[in-house]
Amino acid sequence: MFGVFCASVFGVVALNAMTAAEAVEARDIEARIVANERQLSRLVAEVAALEEPARIRTLAEESGMIVAPTTRFLPVQRPLPADAGFAAAFDVRASTSVPAAAEPVPGGSLMRE
Repeated sequence: MFGVFCASVFGVVALNAMTAAEAVEARDIEARIVANERQLSRLVAEVAALEEPARIRTLAEESGMIVAPTTRFLPVQRPLPADAGFAAAFDVRASTSVPAAAEPVPGGSLMRE
């Protein structure tokens, strides 16, 4: 009878010790979660500041970039010749008909007026 009592007491103490260890580990995990959430908030704010258009404009001007006098767009037809290589390399089921590339215009630009 005494042996059963001792085994029961030992079992209860062991369970309490395991529960305490798990509680400490849970608190550590919660503290890491809070720290990571703070870091995420700081990083999101940093990205927002770095993406600020005024900041980018200032850096571009300091680098010697200028605003383009005119804006032109290059219409892109799909699939591009390079897409066929991508499709073959990755076994993507792409169209077998690839339109011819745009003829270069004087000055080396592929833009069509």
